[in-house]
Amino acid sequence: MGYPPPATGSHRQPPAVPAVPVVPAVPGLEDEEAPRSPPGYAGPFS
Repeated sequence: MGYPPPATGSHRQPPAVPAVPVVPAVPGLEDEEAPRSPPGYAGPFS
């Protein structure tokens, strides 16, 4: 971290890869709340 990462290393760094699986998990949680909330609660959702 202290040393400057080479241009090639920066392209090969897979730091965002593990963050990708976290994204799909977010919409999944919203899907569970959708059926839980009544139709009237859809106001703020739109």
